[in-house]
Amino acid sequence: MVCTLEALGQDVITSYSTLPQGYESYERQALALYWKNLYLDYREVAVETYSKSKNKPKKTMAIFTGVGILGYCASTTPDELKYRDQLLIYSNDMTLVGESIRNPRASRYLDQAEKYYDVGVVRSISLGIFSVMWLDNYDSKYGTGLPCLYRRSISISLELNATNTTRRMPTARPRFGSSVPRRARAVSSCGIYSSQCDYLKPRFTELTDRVLDVGFLGRWWILHNIMRDFDVNPIEFLNKT
Repeated sequence: MVCTLEALGQDVITSYSTLPQGYESYERQALALYWKNLYLDYREVAVETYSKSKNKPKKTMAIFTGVGILGYCASTTPDELKYRDQLLIYSNDMTLVGESIRNPRASRYLDQAEKYYDVGVVRSISLGIFSVMWLDNYDSKYGTGLPCLYRRSISISLELNATNTTRRMPTARPRFGSSVPRRARAVSSCGIYSSQCDYLKPRFTELTDRVLDVGFLGRWWILHNIMRDFDVNPIEFLNKT
């Protein structure tokens, strides 16, 4: 067996030493030929595309216009950070307005959005040319859920989830010197099953009932439309008339 391995190794060394002298130059030629063929292929595609676009200028203009519009929409899609910033700015502006002249719809929206963030059920998803802020059933960190008051369609399920969570929360005090909050340890150790199971996650068909805002062209439109007349209370004018 040892003799066979030695003979095999000797054959490999012999075959390697008998390679042609121009082997390295052959590799360079093959690499140059590859890049040349690649260049010719791309040039052929470019020439063919130019000839077709020249024959059909309207179609070419429509395609380039559509691609440009989609690219602009994708580059200006707002994210969750911008939504949160706008929410805080509008909340600060609302505090400067007296309660008697506040728009109740705008005030209610801001209060509910802050409650959603306190509970931890606010989620964001980017779909390329626009973004969506939506409401989940549970906190992604702790696995808990509390009642949502803005959307009636999911408030009942969230209220039931909050009730089940409070029943399962242990009442034991944390150990001395522990730096982890009691609520965090409690929920991480016994989070409710429906918050961990992938089959019980919200479906895409229910997303329309959970939408909090839609971001497009650098703006969150629901928040923008609600806060347009945040300092105008229509009920005040009805009472005066």
